[in-house]
Amino acid sequence: MVVSRAFLLLALIVPAFAAGCAADADEPPADEDVVSSDDALTGSVRVGAKLTTTARLNFREGPSKSETIMRVLARGATVTIKKTTPQNGFYNVENDGDEGWVHGNYLRAGGSARAEEDEAPASTAGRGTGQIESCKASFYSEGQRTANGETFNPNALTAAHKTLRFNTRVRVTNKANGKSVVVRINDRGPFVAGRCIDLSRAAFTTIASTSAGVASVSVEVLE
Repeated sequence: MVVSRAFLLLALIVPAFAAGCAADADEPPADEDVVSSDDALTGSVRVGAKLTTTARLNFREGPSKSETIMRVLARGATVTIKKTTPQNGFYNVENDGDEGWVHGNYLRAGGSARAEEDEAPASTAGRGTGQIESCKASFYSEGQRTANGETFNPNALTAAHKTLRFNTRVRVTNKANGKSVVVRINDRGPFVAGRCIDLSRAAFTTIASTSAGVASVSVEVLE
């Protein structure tokens, strides 16, 4: 009788333990604890940009791991940026009509965002110094920190680029009027198809009117 009871107890414990392990395997990633990869979203992102989640992602009430998780977004879910600047690595976004915060480690420019852009794709020629890109340039004037840790200054001649190394100097020339400006890369972006550089407000006004929003430019790497 004692042996039978022992087997019965094991029969109850083992399935429960296995179910617990399975549940743990399905838990979303601890988004604040994962080290950022080169693909992690950082820096300012234009309001209205649509991004895609690259993993199961906690959708929180605020920009902190201590904030309540409203739900877990599936991998491949689409979110819309609500505020330009992240806080503590979290971005204020909208998903299915709800507003919340998600961590940039698991966001990237998605296919849906590209499909909605009616702009020509950027073209690239060459590598390293002398590299030239032709694309659309936009500008931004809000931000607290740039991707390299500096305090954003809209009056400085700086810019955001997705891949060029920080402190790279580039010449941006407006194809419509021939005006150019030399800027230093200190941020990441823009995350919109067809745009290869996001200028500070001061840099953009040097070559175009801010009322235009974007300008067709060539970007030449100087050093």
